[in-house]
Amino acid sequence: MEAIKYYLSNDLNEDVLSLIKDNSLITITDALGRVEYANDNYCNTIERRVNRVSGEAHELLKSHLHTGAVYKDLWRTLKMGHRWTGVLTETLESKKTIWLEATIIPIECDIDRQTKFLGLYKDVTNLYEENNALLVAKTEALGFIESLPFNVFSITKHGKILNANKDFCDIKKSDLIGTYLYDHIEMSIFEFFKKNIDAAFRSKVPNRFETSKYNSKRKNIFYSVIVAPVFNELGGVFSGTVTIQEIFKTITFDENEEE
Repeated sequence: MEAIKYYLSNDLNEDVLSLIKDNSLITITDALGRVEYANDNYCNTIERRVNRVSGEAHELLKSHLHTGAVYKDLWRTLKMGHRWTGVLTETLESKKTIWLEATIIPIECDIDRQTKFLGLYKDVTNLYEENNALLVAKTEALGFIESLPFNVFSITKHGKILNANKDFCDIKKSDLIGTYLYDHIEMSIFEFFKKNIDAAFRSKVPNRFETSKYNSKRKNIFYSVIVAPVFNELGGVFSGTVTIQEIFKTITFDENEEE
């Protein structure tokens, strides 16, 4: 506590100082970026003893994981007398990477009238790791969905395409989004197709049906279609997932017909 009081303004009362000390990771750095004070919370987080931190260059402020532009902005902002906020990262000796949400404030020491930099940090490592894990999982899921041998659409009850996993009918995936699924269905099966999709939304139960269309070579292609309603928190149907998969049918003839 005394170390913090030495550097900070005497206008701060004991309760404020105690609150800062007990709930924050704190460093005080000189104008050259050397650590003059680091509290226990900070030292524990970076896994170093205080005697290995004090007097040394502030590792967090020159992490190799950040581009030079970040540090140019940080030091330019501080030299102008302004507060800098952002997220800094550091790789510890244990090879663990941490992320700290930082607020760094220029202060003038009451004792020697020199400008110091007060750093207050919040450990957001868990949040960053969770977000990275979600991003990896989402990327893997998207890769899996795009590799499926059939088309998957997310649509509104009116058939507007919210998302798609791949191109459809020679139309790029990006161009499909925002259009209506029915715009890409042949008129000969339009009513049948729409009737079955409406049935799934109305009954709130998945619906499977088969349909077919002729391709450019006049070959009749058969498709299996599954419509599954997606519910919101209140139990209402928010959207629907439609999968369209080409299927192969073996046409058999009745023996009497062959004769």
